[in-house]
Amino acid sequence: MRKNVAHFSPFYHHYNAYLFNRRYQRGLTPWCEISEGLFNWLSALRQESIARVPEGRIVEIGCGDGALTSQLSKNSREVIGLDISSEAIKRAKEHERENLTFSVHNIERDPLVGQNSLIICEDVLYYIPFISMKKVAKRLSNALILGGILLVIDYLPDDMDTRYYYQLLSRFLTPIRIEPLTYLPENARFILAVYRRD
Repeated sequence: MRKNVAHFSPFYHHYNAYLFNRRYQRGLTPWCEISEGLFNWLSALRQESIARVPEGRIVEIGCGDGALTSQLSKNSREVIGLDISSEAIKRAKEHERENLTFSVHNIERDPLVGQNSLIICEDVLYYIPFISMKKVAKRLSNALILGGILLVIDYLPDDMDTRYYYQLLSRFLTPIRIEPLTYLPENARFILAVYRRD
């Protein structure tokens, strides 16, 4: 079974990109239409992580239209936003400035630039098949500087169990904080996980 999945992996990558591109083209992107309150709440979670990491580059994987990512570049740090969807990156590039760039990237398949002080994955991990997750976890770990932080924020529908991903990441990075959080005004449930490379 694993060999069969690996055999079809290139087709899976293309299909995933196609799926997200179609959703952007049709306006089926609820993650880009969140309320101002939720936007500010998520931005505050990110700023907490920035305050605890060493100086250096920030990378966001799954940056979408770049609106949240652009908030990270308000200080002088270099920020890179990555997304599997070329349609998302077209929109994100409207936010580009001297220290903020966006590129199409597939975390399962493509190399990840190294020496980052902070990597953010928001609503990304549960799209990665189990067979690829160990490779992805190792890639994320290797892309951090010593003392660098991986911040994972996942929206958590009632039928989703993502514990496996957090346990696997703990094999490569030191878990600092893993806990459920709720944005009470909208009863939106998330898992926040923070890891450090020691």
